[in-house]
Amino acid sequence: MLEGFSGELSYLIPESLHIEVGFKVIVPLGERLSQGLVTSIDDNPPTDFQLKEIVSISSSFPLFDEQVLETSLLADLESFNQTGYHLSNYLYQPPSPKIHKLVKLTGIDSNLTPKEQEIIDAIKSNDSNIKLTSLNIRLGKKRISYSLRKLLTLGVIQIEQVLETPKFSFETVWKFDGEPKDETEEKIKEIIHLATNKSEIHILSGASTYKINKLIKEGKIISATKKPTPAKKGLEKFGFSVNYISQASPSKRTEEYIRISNQLVAENRSIVIICSNIHACRKLFEDLKGKVSNLHLAIGGLGIREATKLSESVRAKEQMVIIGMQTALLLPVPNLSQIIVDEPLSPYMDITQPHTLHLGNLAKIRAKISECPLSFYSSPVMLESNIEGSQELDDLDVELVNMVYEPTAFEQPLLSGASASAVKKELEGDGQIIVYLNRKGFSSFVFCSECNEVLRCPKCKIPLTYSKNNYEVRCRYCGFQSKAPDLCPSCGGVSIRYKAGGIEKLQIELSNHFKNMKVLRADGDTKESAKNISDFNNGDCRILIGTSMILDRVDFEKAGLVLVASLDGLLSMPIYSASHKAYSTLATIREKTAGRVMFQTYLPLHPLIKAIATKKLGEFLENEKQEREDALYPPFSQLLFFHVISKKETTAKKDAEMVTSKLLEILDEESVSSPNKGYFHRLKGEYRWDIMVKTSELNKYLASLRKLFFELKESGVRVEITNPNL
Repeated sequence: MLEGFSGELSYLIPESLHIEVGFKVIVPLGERLSQGLVTSIDDNPPTDFQLKEIVSISSSFPLFDEQVLETSLLADLESFNQTGYHLSNYLYQPPSPKIHKLVKLTGIDSNLTPKEQEIIDAIKSNDSNIKLTSLNIRLGKKRISYSLRKLLTLGVIQIEQVLETPKFSFETVWKFDGEPKDETEEKIKEIIHLATNKSEIHILSGASTYKINKLIKEGKIISATKKPTPAKKGLEKFGFSVNYISQASPSKRTEEYIRISNQLVAENRSIVIICSNIHACRKLFEDLKGKVSNLHLAIGGLGIREATKLSESVRAKEQMVIIGMQTALLLPVPNLSQIIVDEPLSPYMDITQPHTLHLGNLAKIRAKISECPLSFYSSPVMLESNIEGSQELDDLDVELVNMVYEPTAFEQPLLSGASASAVKKELEGDGQIIVYLNRKGFSSFVFCSECNEVLRCPKCKIPLTYSKNNYEVRCRYCGFQSKAPDLCPSCGGVSIRYKAGGIEKLQIELSNHFKNMKVLRADGDTKESAKNISDFNNGDCRILIGTSMILDRVDFEKAGLVLVASLDGLLSMPIYSASHKAYSTLATIREKTAGRVMFQTYLPLHPLIKAIATKKLGEFLENEKQEREDALYPPFSQLLFFHVISKKETTAKKDAEMVTSKLLEILDEESVSSPNKGYFHRLKGEYRWDIMVKTSELNKYLASLRKLFFELKESGVRVEITNPNL
């Protein structure tokens, strides 16, 4: 399997190379060299045509094993991707040697220009040689390029290529020798195997540094170098099973992860814990660090030390505790005996895109192949746990604010009088406030109150979002943007209105209410979002408003008040899971927050809102479950959406009808819906028709459906497939 090529090619293995399945190799591909992965080795290669030889090996150990290969192939099947997609995109890549260019002095020329002398002085200050990249950063590449070339021509300097191999020093492990004499020594002996330095011994045990140094001098605390030891082979597998643990707070989940991880590592087994995004992975890693043995991160953007440490453990086939995302599920860890999915109802985990799998679904595939238990831990109640009868729904301790009775309700303000009073009270008590609104811009749609015409994207025909910062309207799908109109483009009227206020409007309303208070914002349109979040976590900010990006980055426990400005947009969406998604978001925020939680809504008669108000969330969940069972929606079935796309509306409809007839040849009539205009019927200048497949036996039909997909693709029919199942 090669980079830039979907599928497999065959090559001869030279006698000089020892190659195994899972190795990364360099092979000839046309007129160039390319990197590929060895997925199989045939002892009897074909002889009817000549094969090219593998050039060299670019990994010193196998990057995957049979379980990882099978997982990736099944993931390719379920996501309707070309074979090799998941291996190419999510396989762990160990640190590789880097080639640096060193600039060295070879002689001195007395006739130097000021710029040339500046270069020479910079090289001298770095012991007569410096990396070219460092020189460019220090002096500016554009400023020194000409002078550098002249010095090279004169022979004053020379540039050498140097190969830098990642270095890794093995961790220090500590042991307590002898019997403890007091409670402090007993505590040190209990935790010392988790520490990698004296500072961690101090933090974990509470012992003073004087006491620790004294025990080291006495020989009771002994340090040694830890070297990777291979995991045992042939351990009995636990078998595949799925369980759902709902209403587990973050602190309780962390305690459980520590217990399970240490238990499995002690038994020479590995565990993988999946989080919904990189920030959640890093936070959980910090929570478990020092409390769990053989702990590793498997995410993008690892530092060289973290990446090399993981690489050495994978190479040594150690039992490990892995925290990560897709990459973590495609690591060749030995004795994988447990997979945990943390917060599967997180808005991040719930993102559904064509030809992608939910992390929970990928975790399920790996757990089946590795024959190990799969556990879903969540703050909100999952329907699956309620169906099993193991969880009952507690009422949410949330203060509801009915926005319908606000004096200015017609203008749809985002801050009610009650909420403003609560914020003021918290500020008077030196508290911090978080305001959550998952809606970007100033307004989600612009319309004329004279002709009721909504301003839409010319390509997508969906409402444009208005941004007051730059006075622009933009499409959040195709990127179209233009200056916001002063007059209605349809009737020329002056009554332009901005409805469904977004986070920009909320910031303005809060700033107007609290003029002497700085209100910071964190969303995808704000460049300073990371700094604003950091300022809030450090206590340098009193009010922070943000979209879903703050859920895993902000310390909610510091907030005395969390205001959920609105979830009405989500509650109004025409999808079967809208109510439960809104409940999940609210329950997650409630669980993270130690103080008050207020929830504003313009939909007081919605079933979820009524259930919260009357403290009958149990009935709400039962009704939700019953409605899904009656209509055969997940978790009582599995769904696939076939999106048929064309630049011409008539072609899109005709192709959708043809695809429906093809689907009916594979599935029964009850499993295939009639084609209908997509929720976003026109997107990026193209028309979309949707066909829903609903069945409780999806795996039975996957191979036939995938074959149909590629047949349609080859015939020129554009189809995208969304698999929203966990």
